[in-house]
Amino acid sequence: MNIWSNPGCKVRFVRPDAGYPCDIEVATENLELNSIYIADEINVGDFRTLITLRGLPGLEFNVCHFENVDPVDPEAAELNEKIWLKNRGLV
Repeated sequence: MNIWSNPGCKVRFVRPDAGYPCDIEVATENLELNSIYIADEINVGDFRTLITLRGLPGLEFNVCHFENVDPVDPEAAELNEKIWLKNRGLV
């Protein structure tokens, strides 16, 4: 999935074997393959980006497991990336 997607976007769980072993365990124990979920939060990290999903409180999943269901607005994605870079003092 596009890590610069907005919260509230729809994502589909399509890659259960992606990510670190801990990511695989959490995802396969809590998600159903090919099911669609709604992103609550997307936390872009330096080496790993995590997503929380509506209806699954307290759980975080690696975004590598998902694909976007709807097209991502390129302007919004660019803005989200710029904000992230600014918050880290990289711009």
